[in-house]
This record gives sequence, structure tokens and C-alpha cells, in this order.
Amino acid sequence: AACKERLPSYMVPSRVVVIPEWPRTQSGKVDRKALVEPPVEENASDLGTSRAIESMTATERILASLWAGTLGVAEESSIRRSSDFFDLGGHSLLAVSLAAEVRKFTGVNLSVIEVLQNKTLSQMATLIDGMKGVGSGGAEQFQLTRNPEHKSQYTVSGEQEQMLALSQGTEGGSAAYTAEQQFVIRGKLRKSALRAAMEGVVRRHEILRTHFEVAADGSGGGGGGTFRQVVIPAEAISTRKWISYEEIETDGAGVAEEAEDATITRARVSVRRACGGTFDLRPFDLLRDGVPPARFVLAKVKEGIHVFGFAMHHAIYDGFSFDSMEKELETMYQIACKKLSDIESETAKEGSKAATTMTTFDLLTESDLFSGTLPNLQVQYGDYSEWQRRWLAESEESKRQLAFWKDQLSGELPQLSMPTDKARPAVLGNRGGRVPVRIGREAVSGLRELGRASGGATLFATT
Repeated sequence: AACKERLPSYMVPSRVVVIPEWPRTQSGKVDRKALVEPPVEENASDLGTSRAIESMTATERILASLWAGTLGVAEESSIRRSSDFFDLGGHSLLAVSLAAEVRKFTGVNLSVIEVLQNKTLSQMATLIDGMKGVGSGGAEQFQLTRNPEHKSQYTVSGEQEQMLALSQGTEGGSAAYTAEQQFVIRGKLRKSALRAAMEGVVRRHEILRTHFEVAADGSGGGGGGTFRQVVIPAEAISTRKWISYEEIETDGAGVAEEAEDATITRARVSVRRACGGTFDLRPFDLLRDGVPPARFVLAKVKEGIHVFGFAMHHAIYDGFSFDSMEKELETMYQIACKKLSDIESETAKEGSKAATTMTTFDLLTESDLFSGTLPNLQVQYGDYSEWQRRWLAESEESKRQLAFWKDQLSGELPQLSMPTDKARPAVLGNRGGRVPVRIGREAVSGLRELGRASGGATLFATT
């Protein structure tokens, strides 16, 4: 009961196990691997869950699995026909992800609005069953497929065009659209293997080796204005010319174990500063840099502890990319480590360590090192950009939406006039301040309820 008062329903534990004491590692930390799995007990609740699953339709079972994956719900069986997507922790951004998963597994083009309007599992499944074989809202089904030509230039997407247009109003770039990610790596690190894995991920995804240009002749095409995205060939990445990668040292040597967390935190800050974006030290200038807007940094905290991080512009990376980036890096790193061990074993047999120093990294970055490691990508971001432009230009649904917004925005638009203490600068900037405000628990609970009643709005919108 206490958990239900403080946590969303999907985080409330289904079972609590009391243990005499926490198992500890030699360093005194909780040994998670030594924790015993709680015994599975079949009780009335379990039987009720089984019956609830059996009563589900085939579409409801598929949808329950997609909900569990999207929401991060550990026990899929806890999702019932009456479960509410937003009561389980869903929000508008996760609704976008769910709509994409539904399209992939059922072939139904479910819109985000339809997710918001059909919040329970049963309602959503009924809607999907009724839409099978029918376009969403009468909109034509445009097939998103890989361009067989493997082009080196594409029109920009609508999202990229907006960011590029905004970047023209800033002097020297801005950190407003910078995405970051960091990993703490414990244990022996093979630096050359990590770098090979990093380059492997960049070669795998065209968007990570993309930079932007102004097409003066208007060849951005497809409604993409005068901007275009230019993809650097995968084989050129191995020259290391196009990737910003830096290794730095921090002051963690000799630090006692109890002070490691604080030292790692300082290392994270050092990595963020080296990446530059967050602190506006080296903001990305999309149209002038001429290289992919990405920077990678590896910081050594002390022997056996490193922080690996990167900053990328939102024009090539977003929050949905975080998990796949981590998984692909880990997979490729393991393969590169194995290859490195093979190289070292072969070199030891030949008795020539000098050759290893000269050729290890080049051998690790062979184009076929990661071949077959991960499933081939069915489409790249450039394919999506051109698909989106085609949909916007040709679909009846797009024309309907355009007509709606032209009507909504017709006439004289109101101007936002706020009583600021300083005049608006001539050049757009992102300097601002932060004023902390505490909101009481009762008010937060009311805001959450307002968000749910408004179709799954998050606190970001309701506050």
C-alpha cells in the first residue's frame, strides 16, 4: 500500500522477499549476482492472472507484449485487458514508440492520437483489429523501403530542416540540441577494441556519418528546402579523418575506494566538457563544420575505471537511440576484444611484438570484422527522410492536416509579450537562468491526474 502511494503502478513490486542480510562483495558493496531468485508461488492471484491471459484475444496478447517492452514492465502477465497505457507509466513520447512497434508487428499504421484516445489494452486491440488492411484515417500506405541506389546525398527530414533553420539564426552554433550519453567501464579496458567498436557502429549507421550542406541550387529537393544531408562512405571512416575522438586523463589515481563515486562524477564532468556541447564550449555548427556533429571522449579515472562518453546533435541522434547504441557498442566491443586476443596469440607464436603495435588497430577496423554480427538494417535515416517528404507531398492525410493548420493559423497571430527585465538580443542565444521551485505532493498528484485526463500529458506539459 505504501508503494502504491508513492510509485506509478508499473513500479509497484509484485512480491517482497525478506532476507537476513545483504550479500556483500569484498569491497563491501551489495553483490547483486548473489541475490537468490524468489520462489515462484502459485496462488489465487497467479491463477487469476493465467485466466486473464487465456481470455485475451490474439491481438491483445501481441499488444500486451509490445506494451511491456515499451514501458519496461518486467512482468507482462501484470498487463490486463483493462490496463491503462498511461497508468502504467506511458506518456506521449512512449506513445510514439508504441505506434512504431504496432506498425512493425501488425502492419497497422496507428497514429499517436489514436494511442492517446484508446488508452486501455482492450480498446487499442479492438481499434487495431478494425484497422487491419485499412489505411489509418483514410491515409494511403506509403511503404518505407531501402533505396537500392545507396545514395550519398538525401533531402533532410522535416525535423532536421527545423533544426538547420534555427541554427542559421545563431552565431557559431548552439548547444540547445545536443544529446549526450556516458558509460562507466570497470575492469580491464582494451582501448583499441573500444575504438574499433565505436567506428563499427558509426559505419553501420549512415546517419552517424552524415554532415549537412546548403544546396545553393535548391537541390535539397522533395520539399526539403535548400538543405541536404551528405553521407560519408563507410570505408572512409576507417581513415579516422571524420571522427572526433579524444582520450583524456583525470585525477583518480591513488583515490581510495570509498571516494570512487565522487571521482567518477568529476570524470563525467570532464568528459562532458571535452565533448563541449553541454557547456556551450564547443557547440556544433551544423552548416559550417563540414563533419558529422559528433564527438567521442574516453577518460581514464584510474586503473580499471574509465568513463566513455559522446555528444551528438539531435539532427543525427535522439533519446530512442540510447539503448541500441549501448547494445551495439557492447556487442562489437566483445567481438573486437576476441579478435585482439587472436592477434596477440598469433603474434606471440611468431615472436614479433613490433608488428602488433603497427597493425593491431588496422586489423581491428577491417571492414568485415563485424560482418554478420548484427542483423542488417532494413532502412537508413536518409530513406526515412525521403519517405517522409513523399508522404507530405502526396498523401491525402497530409493535405488534410495542412489545410487544418492553415485554417488554425490564419489571420493575425498573437504576439507573446512577457515582462522581462532585459531587451531581447539581436542574435538568438540560449543563455538563461534557473529558479528552483518546490511543488507539494498533493499538487503533483493533481497535476498527474490532470495529465492523464488530458490524454497522457506529462508533468513537463502540465507544470
